[in-house]
Amino acid sequence: MMKSAIAVLAMVTLMAAGSVSEAAVKLFSADINTEQATPEPVIDTPLPAFGAGVFKLDESTNEFSWDILVVDFLLQAGETASMIHGPAAAGINAGVLITLGIGQTKIGSANLADVATATGFTVEQLVEQVTTDQWYVNVHTSKNPSGEIRGQIKFFPEPTALGLCGLAGVGVLARRRRR
Repeated sequence: MMKSAIAVLAMVTLMAAGSVSEAAVKLFSADINTEQATPEPVIDTPLPAFGAGVFKLDESTNEFSWDILVVDFLLQAGETASMIHGPAAAGINAGVLITLGIGQTKIGSANLADVATATGFTVEQLVEQVTTDQWYVNVHTSKNPSGEIRGQIKFFPEPTALGLCGLAGVGVLARRRRR
């Protein structure tokens, strides 16, 4: 799990360093695993599947984009679907908002105006949902049709706050080394 957390942090840092129009772009991440799946999936192997994702919402264009990596060879059966669901808190199921592709990498984007048309939510409601951690990624398999791995999409601080968190982490590590 530590490796996936590091991978998410690295991807988010790279996204933050890219062309980010500071005020209009919000960043998110998801640690995707069996522990979050509801109901609890059937896992017959010692090492369950997992994944990580980074997401970006450009509020000036209402474009929501994602870059998700799933270690799919560890899934208990073939992937049948993967989607972004919401609105729901962790551990609660909700309807489909966005359909993702099948496979190890899922890279894409959707305009929230199109999502609003398809779901009946307003763009404002969708923005409120995602920025309050009410969306999640769910990867479904033939053995676990309700979802084998799931990850709550969580708001990530703006790049400035990210930099401050990084500096704080360096300070903690430096202090530990001195002891």
